Amino acid sequence: MTDLPPDITNDPRYRRVHDERERSAAEARGSQAFHLRTTRIFILATAAAAITGGLLLYGIEAKADPSRWLVDQLANGTVKITLAVVQGLCLAAAAGSGYILGARDPRKRWIEARLRAEEGRLLLASRALTIGHALGPDAFRKAGAWFADFIEEQRGHLDASARRRDRSALRLVFLGAILAGLAALAGGLAGIDQSFVVVLLAVFGVSAPALVAAVESWGKAAADAKRAELHAGSWSALSALLDDLPAFEAAVQANDLGAATAFAERVFEVLRRDHAGFAAVQGEAVVAAANV
Repeated sequence: MTDLPPDITNDPRYRRVHDERERSAAEARGSQAFHLRTTRIFILATAAAAITGGLLLYGIEAKADPSRWLVDQLANGTVKITLAVVQGLCLAAAAGSGYILGARDPRKRWIEARLRAEEGRLLLASRALTIGHALGPDAFRKAGAWFADFIEEQRGHLDASARRRDRSALRLVFLGAILAGLAALAGGLAGIDQSFVVVLLAVFGVSAPALVAAVESWGKAAADAKRAELHAGSWSALSALLDDLPAFEAAVQANDLGAATAFAERVFEVLRRDHAGFAAVQGEAVVAAANV
């Protein structure tokens, strides 16, 4: 990407916005990492509690049988106590992480900081054009070239994000289908009296439903499919604007700040819609995940 001239980047008006934007971006990254980590803990702890609880109930109903190692272990008193302790710890972790997600709401801080950072990025682009124009035609042309690269950079980011989110959503769909198939397999083998089948019933029959629910919860929390659709639409809208890029470049060559900033505002409008859509999708994702 073309670099802005130092006269622009060192301008106090540009530097102030840049520093504020960097602080918001750092806060967004920290809040996002905390939100995702806490969400993972909540989902995994809930799934682990369900699995250990299912194995515990299986062990209570099972009778000791040395010929069936897993059944014999689950029927063992020490193993039952261990499972109960593990389940209690998982429930505590789920309750603690759930409280943090509800009381501290890191998702809200993440979204607010992310929106501030993205708005700061757009303001920086606007300042670059304005300051470049004030510095003279040569600086304005360099700022215009930088802005053209800025559009391409944003377009590339949207395309990469859409593809990445789409792949992530597909992986979760496949994983959920595999786990659901294992659960169905375990149920279909229920009438067979074989040691290895008992193992399948105990492990798959108990763990697969909980893991399916965990995958579904994470899919709703991440909202990958909706975000992929959102970014793909924004990429398409931004690509359409590139048809008018020659008019923007002509305005820059003519030192016409008004025409150049009018085009820039059309670009900003597309990006702001994407940012607002991201916030809306994440809000919907929290409600959907909570209802799983």
